[in-house]
Amino acid sequence: MATVNATLTITSPDLVGNSLNLTTTSTLTKAGTATGLDQAVGLSRKLTSSGNTYTIFKADDYTADKAHKVYLKNISARVSFIFHI
Repeated sequence: MATVNATLTITSPDLVGNSLNLTTTSTLTKAGTATGLDQAVGLSRKLTSSGNTYTIFKADDYTADKAHKVYLKNISARVSFIFHI
């Protein structure tokens, strides 16, 4: 069984007055267990060029008994394009 790791890295030379460099890694597991993921279903990609409020996923579309994962990537260079979760 493969091990699936998610890594988040945040870097900025001047966000807080000094250089900021944060990294954290987590092993993704099945809900409520230490067992690694053995399948990936429901994978999808959604793209938008809208600067307006945009719903990516609705919580009602997913059952509460699963360990859902969401990866968000903002490729815009505009500082006004941000995520609100």
